[in-house]
Amino acid sequence: MDRKNKVKMKNIRLVNIVIVALAFFFHSCNSAVPTKKNIIGEWIGVDGSKLRFKANGTFEGEMLPGEHFFGQTQGHKGKKVYGSGKWLLKKGQGWWEISMNFNKILNQEDEFDTQILISGSSGLLSQNPPWYLFEWKDEEGGERYVFKKQ
Repeated sequence: MDRKNKVKMKNIRLVNIVIVALAFFFHSCNSAVPTKKNIIGEWIGVDGSKLRFKANGTFEGEMLPGEHFFGQTQGHKGKKVYGSGKWLLKKGQGWWEISMNFNKILNQEDEFDTQILISGSSGLLSQNPPWYLFEWKDEEGGERYVFKKQ
């Protein structure tokens, strides 16, 4: 085999390696889509708080950290919140999320709308099951307050 053919064969091998590597990369980038079935059930927070999502589109929350769910403006900092309402799984901006409408909150008359974000625990971009739910503790992109399914 002459020098020209050897170079040509090396280039073909290199192209094949690049194609295989790109195929693996793009395959691992595929993001799974969380389903309602994935969400239904009980989720436990890092400090024992609970969220229960039911198949009929309702939820209950126990011992939820007020500052993460309701912010400083609601006067809930350091308080544990108990409430219930309706939930809906939807695609947010860059994240899947569960939209929650609290229509009953213990010791509060007003309703409150919020969302909790969904992330995966595996995959290149962490967008594959097993799923976990989270709220940002402070600024977006910082520390997370996490719920795991039981």
